[in-house]
Amino acid sequence: MNAGDKLRDADDLDGAIAAYAQSRYTAFAAWRIAMCLERLGRWDQARTFYKIYTQNNPLNRMRPSYNDFLRAYANDEKIVLIDLEHAAERAAEHGIPGDDLFFDFCHMNWPGYRKMSEEVVDVLIRETIVEGRSPEPLPRPSTDEIIRARHWEILTDLGGEYPLYRKNQSKARTKGIGA
Repeated sequence: MNAGDKLRDADDLDGAIAAYAQSRYTAFAAWRIAMCLERLGRWDQARTFYKIYTQNNPLNRMRPSYNDFLRAYANDEKIVLIDLEHAAERAAEHGIPGDDLFFDFCHMNWPGYRKMSEEVVDVLIRETIVEGRSPEPLPRPSTDEIIRARHWEILTDLGGEYPLYRKNQSKARTKGIGA
């Protein structure tokens, strides 16, 4: 691995790939090969080697083979599948999810979570699991409507007021927060 790292640092990426290919640490070698291939603009090969790495060292990510199994099972059983792995690949530049979607090796950043939530909603609507809505925003609900809709009546006292909410709103106003 060290020989490959030295070659990579000297920008001899093809030499680094050849050196990594000789390593007995196949998972980490695959990861480093993928990074070299990405720098070389060889996107399809880079994606393949990132998948080899994840298959052999998934950490907190799903093994690609298990995702393939889930896709086949969902297809065979006619089960709706929300495929976030493919959604992340479609959302990422060159189909390689990285810092644009992830905070680290397995936790998404806010843009990543947003793109995945959009995929979830799109599939739910497309498969008519939930009805689509008009793109026009709904009117903002009142505090009372939110409390009733979520069955948070525990916040009320016998007189129908919301003392915990009202108390916090009073404090916020005196500090110049909220309105």
